[in-house]
Amino acid sequence: MGSKSWTKSYSEIAASFATALVEARFDAAHALLTPELKEELSPEMLRIKLRNMYCRYAEGEPTGIHYDEEFAMDDWYGRRPDEIGLAYVGIHGDSWNEAVTVVVREANGSLAISGLEWGRP
Repeated sequence: MGSKSWTKSYSEIAASFATALVEARFDAAHALLTPELKEELSPEMLRIKLRNMYCRYAEGEPTGIHYDEEFAMDDWYGRRPDEIGLAYVGIHGDSWNEAVTVVVREANGSLAISGLEWGRP
């Protein structure tokens, strides 16, 4: 990350993204993406991706997130030089648990989500 001081850390970006998904604020979640990922994933597509994580085996809507700094890292296999951090955030409903893995990089002078992996590994 160098000497650059970020207003929000990559962990905060990841938790904010997952919280926006759970609260069905898909426009807010979309706003946290890099320009390239915004073109690939519309707010409606974020809603669909979230629902597809659990709809095959559970009912109900997401009710919360679980985030622990233990599941964040700034160095991992395959990390690109422009990537700042990776965070794994749990998303749960009344009868299910899933997660989203978020990769964050610098985009236009601020941090933004450049990669997503939906569901538990």
